[in-house]
Amino acid sequence: MRHGCLNFYPNIREEEVKIYDLYEELAESVLWELPYGWKKTFVEPMCEELSEALSKAGLLEDYGVLQAKEKYGCLRWYDYGGNSETDEIICKYEDISEHTCVYCGAPATKMSQGYIAPWCDACAEEYQQRCHGKVQFIDL
Repeated sequence: MRHGCLNFYPNIREEEVKIYDLYEELAESVLWELPYGWKKTFVEPMCEELSEALSKAGLLEDYGVLQAKEKYGCLRWYDYGGNSETDEIICKYEDISEHTCVYCGAPATKMSQGYIAPWCDACAEEYQQRCHGKVQFIDL
């Protein structure tokens, strides 16, 4: 039986669908906890890189993500069934997350205090106004 999206796009190979599957599967289960700006900017490319690495190593079927979230202004990705290459990919995107606005996905220039998160100038200003000036930021 062909995968659902293969019925709509018959020229796509089965191997290409596995990349799509990982993102779609995770989006319905654990990715909802991630900030919108991160999902908009780098989460899908991250899943594509992970899928490619896992497929190449024959680990895609046994791979799973227990939780994905933002904590202290950084991506936290708890998984199992990966290898050293997937660990490197996750570390790369953890670094990217610290410099990506949680709200819009633009390059972050500030880090909020209290609720620690990276923000671009425009979103930091908007967040500051919504919080009636009670949020403090440090420059990155």
